[in-house]
Amino acid sequence: MSQVGLILCALVVVSAVLGLVQLLAWKMLGKRRHALIWACCYGVATVQWCGNIAGSLLAPRNPIIWLVLTALALSTAILSTLGYRARAGMRLGAVPLFCAGAAATVATGITGFFHLTGLMIAIVPLFASVVLPLGALALLKGKSPPNLAEYCNAAALCLFASFEFVVGLAGLSDGIGGTERSIALYNRLLFAGIPALFVATGLLATFLQAADLANEMEKRAAIDPLTGALNRRGFAEAAVVRIEAARRLDLPLSVLVLDVDRFKAVNDRFGHAAGDAVLARVARFIADELGELDVLGRLGGEEFGIILANTSARRALKMADRLREGIGDLAPDLNSPAVTASFGVATMQPGEDAIETLINRADRALYAAKAAGRDRVRMAEEDRLLIATAA
Repeated sequence: MSQVGLILCALVVVSAVLGLVQLLAWKMLGKRRHALIWACCYGVATVQWCGNIAGSLLAPRNPIIWLVLTALALSTAILSTLGYRARAGMRLGAVPLFCAGAAATVATGITGFFHLTGLMIAIVPLFASVVLPLGALALLKGKSPPNLAEYCNAAALCLFASFEFVVGLAGLSDGIGGTERSIALYNRLLFAGIPALFVATGLLATFLQAADLANEMEKRAAIDPLTGALNRRGFAEAAVVRIEAARRLDLPLSVLVLDVDRFKAVNDRFGHAAGDAVLARVARFIADELGELDVLGRLGGEEFGIILANTSARRALKMADRLREGIGDLAPDLNSPAVTASFGVATMQPGEDAIETLINRADRALYAAKAAGRDRVRMAEEDRLLIATAA
C-alpha cells in the first residue's frame, strides 16, 4: 500500500474513534448539542476518508464520486464550526453555512466540467480557511472568559485555517487552469499538513470536552443541590475573590446572614418535603433580587449567606429589609407554607479579610434579630458607627 493509502487508512480509524468518543460524550454527559454535532462531523469525515480510498482504487476519474467527496469535506468543516458555536450558546447559522457549502460544491462541479483544475482543487481548502475561524471566534467570544483549553483549540483552528489557505493558494499558483507543477505542490502540501492538523483539532476538541466535564464537576461540588445556591465551600471560595477585589479597589463589601424563622415548626407540621420547598422558594427569590456580582450561599440547614459587592452598610441594611419583606410576601402554595426570615448584616471593616469573621459578626446580629422577635433586620454592633458617621 502507498504512503497516501496508509495516511487515508489512519484517518479513517482516527475519525471513527473521534466520532465514537463524541457520541459517548453526548450520551453520557447530558446530551449536549455540540457533542452530537461533533459526532456527526467525525462520522462524515470517516465516510469521506473511506470514499477517498474507494474512489482512488475503483474510480479515480469518476466526477460524481469526487463531487460527493467534496460535499463531505465541506460538510466536515461546517459541522466542526457549528459544534463550537453550539457549545458557546451562539446562534448556529447552519442554513447559511450549508447553503454556502452547497454553492461551493456546485462551483467545484462546474470548474471540473470546464477543466479549471487549479480553481477546482482550491475551492475546498479556501472554503475551510473561511469557515474554521468562525469556530475559533466562538471559542473566544463565549459567555465567559476563555480558559487554556479554549485558547489551544482556537489556536489550532486558526493554524488549520491558515494551512488550508496556503493549500488553496498552491492550487492556484499557476492560474485557475492549474498545471502539473501546481497540482503536485497542492498534493504535497495537502498530505504533509492536513491529516496532522485534522487529528490535532479532533483531539483538542476531545480534550475540551474533558475540560468542560472537569469544570462542571467542580461547579457541582460547590452547589447545594436543593436550592441551587453555593454550598458553604463554594460560598467561601467566592468570598475570597470578592473580598480581594474589594480591598484592591477600595470598595465596600457587606455580608447578610439570614435564617428562615421557625423552620423546625414548618418541618414538624407540614413535613420535610414542604420544608425543602420553602428553602428552594426562598433561594430562588433571593437569587432573582441579587446583582450580577453578588453571591448567595446556603451555609447550612435553613441559614443562607449573601455577599453584596460594592455595598455600603446603609445600602446593605436597605437590601436586607427589602429581602425580608419580599420573603414575607411570598405567596404560599400547595407544597410550602408562608414563612418569614430574620437577617444579620455586617460590613467589611478596614483590615478585615476573612469571610468567617464577617459571617460571625453577621451571625451575632442575626441572633439579636431573633431575640427581638424575628422577621426583622439587625446590623452588627461594629458597623453601626459606619451608618452613624455616614448620616
